[in-house]
Amino acid sequence: SYSFCTLLVAHYSIMSAVPASSGGIQYKRNLLLKVLGSLEGYNGIMEMGKSVKSLTQAERDEGTRVFGCMSVTHLKCGIKGGKVTIRGHSDSLISRGVIGMLASLYEGERVEDVTKHLRNHPMQILPVHEKLSIARAAGYSSMVELLRKQLR
Repeated sequence: SYSFCTLLVAHYSIMSAVPASSGGIQYKRNLLLKVLGSLEGYNGIMEMGKSVKSLTQAERDEGTRVFGCMSVTHLKCGIKGGKVTIRGHSDSLISRGVIGMLASLYEGERVEDVTKHLRNHPMQILPVHEKLSIARAAGYSSMVELLRKQLR
């Protein structure tokens, strides 16, 4: 079991740009799974939400709303220089943490790589059903679906 401090260092390492030569999404996924495997309860997931870049009030509209989420949650996937950007907002720290996990995985990756990876079942992308309640796991699946839609 890892200390909470070690988990935070690992999370912020994931959030920083990982060179493509390191394996990109798959490399970040493996790191993230190690972090998730060491978490007990929701505290670590909530901590991951602290690094999420927020949306302005004006950006929180029907196009960014995550329907099926227990809380009022918004997620926006953008493209800058051919790379994916992810920002979000939630009135729930847990949902914001789930956004943080997805941002850890996809932020800064090439659009075509993210689009290809998003073809997987949400639980193959990240097996969060082991860490989240059924309702929160459904919200995670809705987030994945919204990312797919926004990248089309």
